[in-house]
Amino acid sequence: MLELGRTIYRPTNLASEIIEQRAKAQKVVAKALEVLKLEVPDTFLGRKHYEIIPLPDRDE
Repeated sequence: MLELGRTIYRPTNLASEIIEQRAKAQKVVAKALEVLKLEVPDTFLGRKHYEIIPLPDRDE
């Protein structure tokens, strides 16, 4: 049983909502394609970008 004061959402123009949702989905897909075209970042943690600074108490 419905409580008084509550209304059920009934879209009046479903075609326009479908068009809006499709446009949003197309924007998301376009952005995803742009991101996929970028170079893959180098995330290898073992890569050496600098010389190791020797510690005074170690002989290596």
